[in-house]
Amino acid sequence: MSMKLVEAATGKVVWKAAHEEVKGYKLIKPALADVARSLARDMISRMPH
Repeated sequence: MSMKLVEAATGKVVWKAAHEEVKGYKLIKPALADVARSLARDMISRMPH
């Protein structure tokens, strides 16, 4: 997953990040929506505020 923070007035990319997460399993497949949600929360928490 990748994200970009763009300054609206100028279109300049202020911040960008990419992250990858691998979840292994043996019997029960992890819910992909939950994996994506967790990954997005982690990336947003590291974004400059």
